[in-house]
Amino acid sequence: MKSKFLLLGMVVITISLSSCQKSIDQMTAAPQKSSVVKTIKSRDVTSNEDLWAKILPYIVEPRYTHFGDPDSKLIVGDKPVFYFPISDLVFTNPNAVISDAFSGTLTLTDSGTDEILGVYEMTSGFDPSAANYEIPDDIKNLKGWYLFTQAEMTDNFVRKIVNMSANFRLISGESITVELRNAFLVN
Repeated sequence: MKSKFLLLGMVVITISLSSCQKSIDQMTAAPQKSSVVKTIKSRDVTSNEDLWAKILPYIVEPRYTHFGDPDSKLIVGDKPVFYFPISDLVFTNPNAVISDAFSGTLTLTDSGTDEILGVYEMTSGFDPSAANYEIPDDIKNLKGWYLFTQAEMTDNFVRKIVNMSANFRLISGESITVELRNAFLVN
């Protein structure tokens, strides 16, 4: 009887250990290159399409710059305008929404040290012609709301690769943060 329990115990331990082991290939595999966009969410977001607010991945002024491209450079003194489209899925009746139904902040940090280089409050806009900035086509053609902010590239940005972190808040209290790492370099 004692030997049956001993044998049964060894079988259970052997099965447990073998099911928990990873193969050598899995343990030594090189990590996959991650996407430029990393999403931190306070609700259950299963894909990028589920986000109700995003960072427009480029700017058009002072010159066209696509974020995440190694050649994406801004110059000290530039005053880029960043845009953040808000999904019309957020609202049941987008025409009835007032502009303070959502808000946001943009935080720019040094990718090397995580030092905060600047924090900017976003302004909401529905009619692109109301802004005095050059409006990207993706925003002009947007049927819903968007947020935007302008940030001046000062001396504290010089020779730094900049991360963007946009925090969006609904009046209901729901929020998400979307990050764009290594977005651009400032010369």
